[in-house]
Amino acid sequence: MTNQQRAIDVLMAWHRIEFFQVYALPSKDDEELIPRDINFQELQHQGDQALPWFTPHNLRQFGLDPEKATRYTLNLGLFDKSALIKIVDQTLGASPSSLSTQQAIEIEQRLDSEGESCFAQLTVDEHGIIDRDSLMVSTLPWALGCLLNQELASLTYGHFRRSIKDLEEHMDRVFAEHGALANAQLISRLVTLFYQWANLDYRTLLPVPDSPVPCIRLSYLQFERKPSPDQRATNSARPREADPNEAEDETDINDTTIPILNSFYIEDIERAINSIRQGKAGQGLMRYLSQLAHRHVDLYTDQALPLIAQHLSPERTPAGRWPSSPQYNMSLMQQFAVNTTFKELEQEGLMSVNGPPGTGKTTLLRDIIAENLVERAKRLAALSYPAQGLDHNGYLIASLTGFEMVVASSNNAAVENISRELPQNDSIDDAYRSQMTFFKSVANQLAARKRKGKLQPILAPEQQCWGLISAAMGAKAKRDDFSQRFFFDKYYGDNVPASRPDSSDFLNLWKHFKHVTCVSFSQAKRDFEQALAAFEQARARQVRFVTLKQDLNAKQQQVQALQQASSGFVERRDSVEHQLRQQESQVASLSEQIDATQDSISAQALQRPGWFARWFNTAKSRQYNQQLAALYQQSSLLKAKRNNHSGQLATLRSELSEVAMQQQAHERQIESEQHAQRALQAEWVALSQHIHPDSVPKPSAAIDQASLQQNAYWQERAINDLRSTVFITAMTLHQAWLYEVKRHNAFKDKVFQLSDCLKAKPHELNSHKLWQILFMFVPVISTTFASLGRMFANLEEQSIGWLMIDEAGQAVPQAAIGGLWRAKRTVVVGDPLQIEPVFTAPPVLVDHLMELSLGDEKQQWSPENWSVQELADRVNPYGCSLTVQGRAKWIGIPLWVHRRCINPMFAIANKAAYQERMIHGNHVDNRHVPSVVHGQLGHNRWVQADGQCVRKQFYPELGLETLKILHRLVSQGGALKDVYVISPFKAVKHELKQYLRQHGQALQQDKGLATFIKHNIGTVHTFQGKESHTVILVLGCDRNKPGGAVWASSKPNLLNVAVTRAKKNLFVVGDSRVWADKLYFSDCFVQLNERPECPDSPAVDPVSSTEDTM
Repeated sequence: MTNQQRAIDVLMAWHRIEFFQVYALPSKDDEELIPRDINFQELQHQGDQALPWFTPHNLRQFGLDPEKATRYTLNLGLFDKSALIKIVDQTLGASPSSLSTQQAIEIEQRLDSEGESCFAQLTVDEHGIIDRDSLMVSTLPWALGCLLNQELASLTYGHFRRSIKDLEEHMDRVFAEHGALANAQLISRLVTLFYQWANLDYRTLLPVPDSPVPCIRLSYLQFERKPSPDQRATNSARPREADPNEAEDETDINDTTIPILNSFYIEDIERAINSIRQGKAGQGLMRYLSQLAHRHVDLYTDQALPLIAQHLSPERTPAGRWPSSPQYNMSLMQQFAVNTTFKELEQEGLMSVNGPPGTGKTTLLRDIIAENLVERAKRLAALSYPAQGLDHNGYLIASLTGFEMVVASSNNAAVENISRELPQNDSIDDAYRSQMTFFKSVANQLAARKRKGKLQPILAPEQQCWGLISAAMGAKAKRDDFSQRFFFDKYYGDNVPASRPDSSDFLNLWKHFKHVTCVSFSQAKRDFEQALAAFEQARARQVRFVTLKQDLNAKQQQVQALQQASSGFVERRDSVEHQLRQQESQVASLSEQIDATQDSISAQALQRPGWFARWFNTAKSRQYNQQLAALYQQSSLLKAKRNNHSGQLATLRSELSEVAMQQQAHERQIESEQHAQRALQAEWVALSQHIHPDSVPKPSAAIDQASLQQNAYWQERAINDLRSTVFITAMTLHQAWLYEVKRHNAFKDKVFQLSDCLKAKPHELNSHKLWQILFMFVPVISTTFASLGRMFANLEEQSIGWLMIDEAGQAVPQAAIGGLWRAKRTVVVGDPLQIEPVFTAPPVLVDHLMELSLGDEKQQWSPENWSVQELADRVNPYGCSLTVQGRAKWIGIPLWVHRRCINPMFAIANKAAYQERMIHGNHVDNRHVPSVVHGQLGHNRWVQADGQCVRKQFYPELGLETLKILHRLVSQGGALKDVYVISPFKAVKHELKQYLRQHGQALQQDKGLATFIKHNIGTVHTFQGKESHTVILVLGCDRNKPGGAVWASSKPNLLNVAVTRAKKNLFVVGDSRVWADKLYFSDCFVQLNERPECPDSPAVDPVSSTEDTM
């Protein structure tokens, strides 16, 4: 199978699953005006009297004020979400009895099966007139009809669109017959039509046979009839509070005339499939849907240190840095992640970073944001004049694009947090605040809360804004609110004071241009170039320091080699001299022998016979001649030997002279190299004055060493300050450029079009290029995945420069497809050891649909098993192996330095989930991490709560003990807002809220009680991405029903997230006889019992004061 075909098959499987996504109606308990459910029987018997808009009396019957204007949301075809499970069990032969207790509880907790859903939704005005353009339908009933009728092959987007077209035609006839007034007859007819469209019988979706058939749910929003201008704008833009589950946009994607209510991803998955088929999909999406062939060395081994040092070498240090306090460095792996991201995603691609709680994932994203803006500022600085950055139509030139940044998440809180925190003064160091003024007044106007339509002063200086770096958008209501504030709202009317208090420094964009001055483009350009040059000079010193150290080491080795070679010259000279002496001795000896022979010849000559003897050659004469000849021969031989040795002697003397000359040259070379070495050493010593010794890599360091992990190489206060200044001047350059080009009518016309672009409707606009302009004003835009596709409805593949996925471990894999498809570069940040994604459909159905497309490969891609984070980690060549539940798991670039919690939370999470690899960033090592005593509640502790479960995992004693803790807090001056009450179980969460509503009168001295119950009590899933001073973890389960405890302790995720929401204190309420022997929780129990018990609570019983018995 080709990679392309596998990618298509995976997307097809996820596509089918999305049709079964359940649209969850908001809980009635969370609505200010309690919605009303009306069944068919009531509608038939009461007729129009069952509907509020016909008479004031009817309004009062619904608890509504006739003096106020009302807008209604009509949820048509109401049904219980559990109907999906029932139909799947019937159709696919799955039986709840076939599941283990642990499997059943996991499905119960992770599958959103409680509450109601509906076939369709539309809005009705106060007169009962239906707004047909507001209609949205759910794919789920239609998909259930396909499942029941064994037509899963028809479960495609093409078939669905054809069915929608048929539905529209039938609705046209219904409205032509009945009109648009929502009377009982029309509503009944519409609901009946939806059942027919889905090919479902009324009784199919009933939770109990023969029970009344639900028809509609009515919810409402009331507001004053004569609002102020600000209210009028807000009401028109945002008729009701945005809900993270709410399908909010009417979109024209693929000419679909009725938007989908329940699934936010169907259209984008369809687009991605088509893009892959056509070969247009980018590397990021294709990598996400592939299998990795290569991995680098494990980053949690000492063998990885050379690779880490290479990626952190000074020349790779980004010029831009988020201007937090310069005294704090990034951790080693944070900076490795930043540098590696820019190295690997230079053009396009996918990178994942794996961060346990509190390890600085947001800090990492800030530096990526800062560097991107510095890179774009470099392009601005390259312009000869501002208008050179625009084309003839007033759009950005290509070199200024590709820097658009979108932060997306399934977690609404994560989206809100990052967009709220980035612009705040609290996100930057005090020393930089006066230098940062990037559309500051506009940022404040966007950040301020509204009360009764009026912007409220931002009193806390740390919450006031330094600049317009980011904005939370996504949902249509949020985009409308942004557009209203950004372009139109006038806090001061037309009389803007020259001096405005920091708490009320509110201006829209046009007022900002008019009333706030900005340095010229040329001046801002010079300032940026100077700041950049200063940083590059400092970085060049670091680079030179590295190369100098390398050169110095090489020179030292060279000198040592030369010095070692010197001994060779000495040995050679000694050898030659020795040979020379031997030869001289030989010559002298031979000369003596020659002299002696010559003396013998002379002596022999004296004994020469006379002439007679010589004439007659007598015996004597012959003997004489023989002896003399022998002496001459001996002399000749000796002379020949001496000549030979003399020749060797001359050669040796020449060689000795050559050796002496070479030795002198060698000594001069040594002296020269030693001089060069001293020069390098002097330069290195001089450079060392500018290099902090702690920033230099230590050859002897180990990967698990705290001091190594806590600080990245080559970071120190001076370089941090220079990089921060580069970013600050980059933002000023952006603002100066925008100030100048806004004078050009072509560009100004495009800015006027941005409010229409934000509606994601008009095809006649060049939405791609308009969004690029908006990203010049607002560099970072955040959104939930649920809203991303509709916000960027008119953007195609690779139209966004950067996608940053936050809390990716919580997102189902298909959620990211629309973002990956549109982005050139994607950075995935999260932790699979925190909260897992919810089940989007019953596991047996998911398994069946995955098998239809993928066969034996289904488990490798199932949303039950994989999150966005895990798929991105799986294909990341940079990462490490972590043992989870006894199995090795490859995770992306790991962050290990934790800075949020102290003990016992840090110790519990570190041991439970991370093999004790996390290192506390605020202490020398983990042994020095402290715990603190709570000001009102005393020591961290386990509160024993005995009892018998009355509803699933809940028993009343849990509520009583929790209430005692909260009462003690409130009675001693503490605030409920500083506490999260968290449970692993939905039933415990629900019953706790009810218990505190019924018995919590003693807590009413805290004015925020209602808000606390609504927002600060929830399941672990609710609090992913959040943090508080104190956490009360309420466990549940009894000894007769321990199944929930077995499930909650089967993985470290739940406990890990729950305890790390607490920065300072942790209190656990539960039966230790159930939990103390469970995996992970046993360590929690031990940690909490190591602390001394807290003194007894006050004598006043918070419950007995309001109730006689408990």
